[in-house]
Amino acid sequence: NDQNLIDNFHKGDRRGRSAALNMVITETGAATAAAKALPELAGKLTGNAIRVPTPNVSMAILNLNLEKPTTRE
Repeated sequence: NDQNLIDNFHKGDRRGRSAALNMVITETGAATAAAKALPELAGKLTGNAIRVPTPNVSMAILNLNLEKPTTRE
């Protein structure tokens, strides 16, 4: 398990947390995976994840730097 509690060791200090109280921003492989699937995104995409103290919730934050204005379509 990579979501250790404060009373358990984790090599990354920010990954050890009080389970009932904190959300922790951390790394994710989602941006790397997206860039592998869509090579035109390589170098243009970064990502983070937020670890939340529940067993079945996750959220990924993807940031894009676009060269020109765009729409959702």
